[in-house]
Amino acid sequence: MANVSIITSPEQFEELKKTSTLLIIDFHAIWCAPCKIVNPVFMKLAEKFASPGKIVFAKCDVDDNQQISKDLDVTVMPSFLVFNNGALVERVQGARPMVLRTTLTKLVEGVQASDSGSSSAAEGLTASETKPTATSSTSAATASTAAGTTSTPAVNTSDDSDAGWLGAELPKPYSDVTDQVNLKQLDLLNANSEFGPAKTLFDMKAPSKATASSKGKEKDSGTEVAASRDWVESDTDEQLMLFIPFQSTVKIHTLQVTSLAPAPEHPDYDKDSDTPSRPKTIKIWVNPPHTLSFEDGESPATQEITLNPSDWDPKTGTVSVPLKYVKFQSVSTLNIFFVDVENEDAEKVRIDRLRVIGEKGEKKEMGKLEKIGDLSGE
Repeated sequence: MANVSIITSPEQFEELKKTSTLLIIDFHAIWCAPCKIVNPVFMKLAEKFASPGKIVFAKCDVDDNQQISKDLDVTVMPSFLVFNNGALVERVQGARPMVLRTTLTKLVEGVQASDSGSSSAAEGLTASETKPTATSSTSAATASTAAGTTSTPAVNTSDDSDAGWLGAELPKPYSDVTDQVNLKQLDLLNANSEFGPAKTLFDMKAPSKATASSKGKEKDSGTEVAASRDWVESDTDEQLMLFIPFQSTVKIHTLQVTSLAPAPEHPDYDKDSDTPSRPKTIKIWVNPPHTLSFEDGESPATQEITLNPSDWDPKTGTVSVPLKYVKFQSVSTLNIFFVDVENEDAEKVRIDRLRVIGEKGEKKEMGKLEKIGDLSGE
């Protein structure tokens, strides 16, 4: 642990704050199982970024340092607190490896950019605007990095259509380009008609159900209840195939997927097949001319992602999926295949919202995008 300091006293903690530009502390406990899950991620980041006297990684056992933990209001293990020039600027709670990796990387890159002269001192601690390299692994795009704040990543819950609801922070310097989706030509295969249509996924308002019921099923009937089901569920099995055309060519950096399906670890969770689940495996194809069939879904995709339970934000039910940016540079259409689900007992998948994060391109004329069965001779 040569790259990680071990905090043993309040005096040492205060000294580290004074002598480091960026101080990143892992508050953990020996008995904490989630701490052990995320520890390898923290250690790899320390190995990659630690710089004596500038970027310091440290560990603090909450049982051995109760006063420090109390003073900083550490009540969740693990908790990762980040100090910039002695001021608390970020807090990541829980075993969320991808959130941790993305948040810390952005903060470190902000310090490195400031040192190289690419950002002014007046800008304070900001995320790097360098485009990410392509990677097949997923990580959550999160974290407000404004100096002096101690809040968790901000989420826009405004009903303003110009600044629609987001379940996760936007990765800088990208923006929400969901408004470029051509809602009239969306296509969704294997959707249960008792729930929302495909355009529901791109509704700019927050999901109406802030939390899913413990059993995850809506057994009530009636017009009012049906109208409140502003999410999508699969029908005959756990798979959904979604075709997304755009009004302009776009560059896509991240997809944000929101699913308010109940978590399997809930004590009242109903494990029968009618209980919906969050997606686990997602396959994405760039620029298909029409909706792919489920048989087509067995072919190699532009990118395939496997989600873990810890990837989801427990507050918003959202996961941010960074894409291989070099392969999503000029996108006219996407085909997203939700292959399977997190809970092996479930036969339904639930998706509440999708957000497309990236850059807008030039407007294009939308010809007739043909679905399977619309082709000449079929």
